[in-house]
Amino acid sequence: MIEINPTEVMVCPLGLTYSVTEVPGTPVYPFGMAELVYTNENGLQYKSNVRFQDSDAHFSVLSASSYNPNHLGDPTKLLTLDISCALFDAGGTSQLQFSTSEFRIGASFPGD
Repeated sequence: MIEINPTEVMVCPLGLTYSVTEVPGTPVYPFGMAELVYTNENGLQYKSNVRFQDSDAHFSVLSASSYNPNHLGDPTKLLTLDISCALFDAGGTSQLQFSTSEFRIGASFPGD
Protein backbone atom coordinates (compact mmCIF):
# COMPACT_ATOMS: atom_id res chain seq x y z
CA MET A 1 0.00 0.00 0.00
CA ILE A 2 1.21 3.50 -0.77
CA GLU A 3 0.00 6.07 1.74
CA ILE A 4 -0.01 9.70 0.67
CA ASN A 5 0.42 12.06 3.63
CA PRO A 6 -0.44 15.76 3.10
CA THR A 7 2.00 17.05 5.72
CA GLU A 8 5.36 16.52 4.01
CA VAL A 9 7.42 18.80 1.82
CA MET A 10 7.43 17.18 -1.65
CA VAL A 11 5.10 19.02 -4.05
CA CYS A 12 2.57 17.16 -6.17
CA PRO A 13 0.98 18.52 -9.39
CA LEU A 14 -2.42 18.48 -7.66
CA GLY A 15 -1.25 21.22 -5.29
CA LEU A 16 -1.03 18.63 -2.52
CA THR A 17 2.08 17.63 -0.68
CA TYR A 18 2.79 14.01 0.02
CA SER A 19 5.09 11.45 1.50
CA VAL A 20 5.15 7.71 1.10
CA THR A 21 4.99 5.55 4.19
CA GLU A 22 5.18 1.80 4.74
CA VAL A 23 2.07 0.82 6.68
CA PRO A 24 2.74 -2.29 8.82
CA GLY A 25 0.00 -4.90 8.83
CA THR A 26 -1.45 -3.93 5.45
CA PRO A 27 -1.99 -6.46 2.68
CA VAL A 28 0.83 -7.36 0.33
CA TYR A 29 -0.39 -6.91 -3.24
CA PRO A 30 0.69 -9.19 -6.09
CA PHE A 31 3.31 -7.91 -8.52
CA GLY A 32 1.78 -5.25 -10.75
CA MET A 33 -0.86 -4.12 -8.23
CA ALA A 34 -0.85 -1.17 -5.83
CA GLU A 35 -3.24 0.65 -3.53
CA LEU A 36 -2.91 4.41 -3.08
CA VAL A 37 -4.28 6.02 0.09
CA TYR A 38 -4.54 9.78 0.63
CA THR A 39 -5.43 11.23 4.04
CA ASN A 40 -6.58 14.87 4.00
CA GLU A 41 -5.99 17.45 6.73
CA ASN A 42 -9.26 16.38 8.46
CA GLY A 43 -8.21 12.72 8.63
CA LEU A 44 -10.57 11.57 5.85
CA GLN A 45 -9.03 8.82 3.74
CA TYR A 46 -9.42 8.40 0.00
CA LYS A 47 -8.35 5.06 -1.54
CA SER A 48 -7.80 3.83 -5.06
CA ASN A 49 -9.39 0.40 -4.48
CA VAL A 50 -12.88 1.40 -3.23
CA ARG A 51 -14.42 1.36 -6.74
CA PHE A 52 -13.37 0.25 -10.18
CA GLN A 53 -11.05 2.65 -12.00
CA ASP A 54 -11.83 4.22 -15.37
CA SER A 55 -10.22 2.61 -18.40
CA ASP A 56 -7.64 5.43 -18.66
CA ALA A 57 -6.31 4.88 -15.12
CA HIS A 58 -2.74 3.59 -15.02
CA PHE A 59 0.22 2.83 -12.76
CA SER A 60 3.41 2.46 -14.80
CA VAL A 61 7.05 2.09 -13.76
CA LEU A 62 9.03 4.48 -15.98
CA SER A 63 12.45 3.65 -14.58
CA ALA A 64 14.15 1.64 -11.85
CA SER A 65 17.68 2.05 -10.54
CA SER A 66 19.70 0.79 -7.60
CA TYR A 67 19.44 2.88 -4.45
CA ASN A 68 20.78 2.77 -0.88
CA PRO A 69 19.80 -0.30 1.17
CA ASN A 70 16.86 0.22 3.55
CA HIS A 71 17.17 0.25 7.36
CA LEU A 72 17.22 -3.59 7.39
CA GLY A 73 20.01 -3.73 4.82
CA ASP A 74 17.69 -5.01 2.06
CA PRO A 75 18.47 -3.97 -1.52
CA THR A 76 16.38 -0.97 -2.57
CA LYS A 77 15.37 0.40 -5.97
CA LEU A 78 14.47 3.98 -6.81
CA LEU A 79 11.36 3.82 -8.99
CA THR A 80 9.95 6.63 -11.11
CA LEU A 81 6.23 6.10 -11.66
CA ASP A 82 3.55 7.51 -13.93
CA ILE A 83 0.23 7.34 -12.05
CA SER A 84 -3.28 8.42 -12.91
CA CYS A 85 -6.26 7.18 -10.92
CA ALA A 86 -9.27 8.21 -8.90
CA LEU A 87 -9.18 8.08 -5.10
CA PHE A 88 -12.53 7.49 -3.35
CA ASP A 89 -13.84 8.03 0.16
CA ALA A 90 -14.98 4.94 2.10
CA GLY A 91 -18.51 5.17 0.72
CA GLY A 92 -17.33 5.63 -2.84
CA THR A 93 -19.41 8.79 -3.19
CA SER A 94 -16.66 11.42 -3.18
CA GLN A 95 -13.55 11.24 -5.32
CA LEU A 96 -10.27 13.02 -6.05
CA GLN A 97 -8.22 12.64 -9.21
CA PHE A 98 -4.54 11.80 -8.64
CA SER A 99 -2.20 12.18 -11.58
CA THR A 100 1.58 12.59 -11.81
CA SER A 101 4.28 11.43 -14.20
CA GLU A 102 7.17 12.10 -11.80
CA PHE A 103 6.28 10.08 -8.68
CA ARG A 104 9.50 8.74 -7.14
CA ILE A 105 9.59 6.08 -4.48
CA GLY A 106 12.21 3.86 -2.89
CA ALA A 107 11.09 0.25 -2.67
CA SER A 108 12.99 -2.59 -1.05
CA PHE A 109 13.04 -6.00 -2.60
CA PRO A 110 14.21 -8.46 0.09
CA GLY A 111 16.21 -11.27 -1.43
CA ASP A 112 16.77 -9.33 -4.67
